[in-house]
Amino acid sequence: MSDTASEYACYILNKYFGEAATVSTHILCVKGSSSLSEILRDSHKKLHSSRVCKCLISLIRHSMLTIQKDSILKYSLNYERIFFVPRLPLFCKLVFHYYGKVAEQAMIYFSMFGRGSLSDLLVYCVKKHLHSKLPVEEQHSYVEALGTTVTTLVKTNVLQIVNPKLWSVESNKETNVSAVPSRTAEAPVHVNVSESEMQIPKDDICEALHNYISSGFVNWPIANERNNEPVRKRVKRYDESSELVKSLKLVVCPNIKTLETMWRDRLICQLASEKLGEICGDILSHLLCIATAANRGTGITSPESGAVSRSEVGLHISLFS
Repeated sequence: MSDTASEYACYILNKYFGEAATVSTHILCVKGSSSLSEILRDSHKKLHSSRVCKCLISLIRHSMLTIQKDSILKYSLNYERIFFVPRLPLFCKLVFHYYGKVAEQAMIYFSMFGRGSLSDLLVYCVKKHLHSKLPVEEQHSYVEALGTTVTTLVKTNVLQIVNPKLWSVESNKETNVSAVPSRTAEAPVHVNVSESEMQIPKDDICEALHNYISSGFVNWPIANERNNEPVRKRVKRYDESSELVKSLKLVVCPNIKTLETMWRDRLICQLASEKLGEICGDILSHLLCIATAANRGTGITSPESGAVSRSEVGLHISLFS
């Protein structure tokens, strides 16, 4: 990483996370991958060790740091994610263009929250929205739209699943995990999960959010650890292997590659409108939206990116005709 890039990363961390983040990650910019003891030694003159640890936890939650496990745990800066932060307002506007206002608000809230479980993020969105003290009817309308929107964002890979093993077919097989020591990166691997494997029960999620509006607490089938929600008696029993439980346990974060692809697609459509006319731009926009919905728009340089079959175009026309 060049000196200019490191200085720019420090500037971003200082602007969006405060001076403590810059101090805590100073050795990572200078030396690179470092252990916790090295980080504490480097920053002990300016910050107390407890504050450094809290700062590192916050940066990890926002994916600003990655963790590698060799003989000891080592931390390093995730420059791709750091450089993504200043572009968040632009990407949120792109999400608004493709998915609507509720999706834009959800992306803003998710960016403020950082990486988290789907259950925590949904509750966070609802609580932030309830501060506006809307009428009850509008609150119910919002949570219905929120459940639908978040499900769509996950399926189209705008929200990236960080722990896809919950949906892996191989997870049902009996394997001795402890028998194979992991020498790879401890940071979660971001893997695209196909829609066929991932059937997020939108109706059940919306029902739980409606109950939250009515009763004041979330009737999740799992504990809400972040907000220390008390364990309450539930009318129906949830199967731990059910799709609802697995959906709420999913850890998600904004997908940089998908958002960059949406940005590229938007620029292509604008160029087509300017050079070939507005109708050509609209047609191209629809084609790229079909490709994105089919999860073929997440690789900017991929030959498959944006590819659409004739049958898919016909299906799209029949749905909107």
